Amino acid sequence: MSENELPIPPETSMDPEAFELLRIWAANNEIHVALESGFGDSAKDFGVLVSDLMEHGARLYAERDGVSELAARKAIMKGIRERLAENKNLSGEIGE
Repeated sequence: MSENELPIPPETSMDPEAFELLRIWAANNEIHVALESGFGDSAKDFGVLVSDLMEHGARLYAERDGVSELAARKAIMKGIRERLAENKNLSGEIGE
């Protein structure tokens, strides 16, 4: 593990079938992603993963910034909406 990598969660060592799902790096002012395609059966399953990531992020930012988890969730959703609006290929296409 390099000094720039996060540690593997210790809980994963208890499950012999555990595997890495996602690796995200910030480099050159861009986000770079490696994604395990074997997770879930559909894009909807990926949505569940994204929702779980949002909850982890909300707890982290709530604790770090001294705000409620609800306020952190709202800020995350605002960021998501703004990012989608910037993406001309998705703007207006994402609905229910």
